[in-house]
Amino acid sequence: MHIDHLVWYGAGLEAGRAFFAARLEEAPAYGGSHPGEGTANHVSALGPTTYLEILGRDPDQRDAALDPEVAALKGEGLYHWAVGGIAIADLQARAEAAGLAHGTAAGGRTKPDGTRLAWTCFGIHGHGFGALVPFFIDWHDTPHPAHAASATIHPVRRVARHSSSAHQPASHATDVVSSEKYEARNRRLPN
Repeated sequence: MHIDHLVWYGAGLEAGRAFFAARLEEAPAYGGSHPGEGTANHVSALGPTTYLEILGRDPDQRDAALDPEVAALKGEGLYHWAVGGIAIADLQARAEAAGLAHGTAAGGRTKPDGTRLAWTCFGIHGHGFGALVPFFIDWHDTPHPAHAASATIHPVRRVARHSSSAHQPASHATDVVSSEKYEARNRRLPN
């Protein structure tokens, strides 16, 4: 079992891509559209089987196609996370034995290169913890999206930026930088 992907949501798909392109070593790659769901994504690999999904509204689809939960999202930020490497059937059996409300959904999309991704998602419902509880995903025999994502990025860390201006807005008080840049930059920061 491992973290499969982190889902960052912003209503503007291109704005989400640009946000991460400005902060990562390489711009996220276009992943594709989720037909009938009203969304599309860009992806950046975090490792061989882990990636960052930048999810946003697909400008080529009607807003009416959006899932009500996604349509209700305001602003941008980490929306959800997925766990992979576990048998969905086993999770279903355990959830049923524990009396937990749950659901399974099959999905898929065609990537820009024409290959097809197929997946099954499993989630626990009615627990009151929202996106703190991950959903679970099985990619079946299709290639993992991290393989087609932009080049693997290094984990990011939030680093305080020191400024001589005491009036610097809080929104500019931090930068997201790669772990390689973090080490070099951290050596220059005062203690």
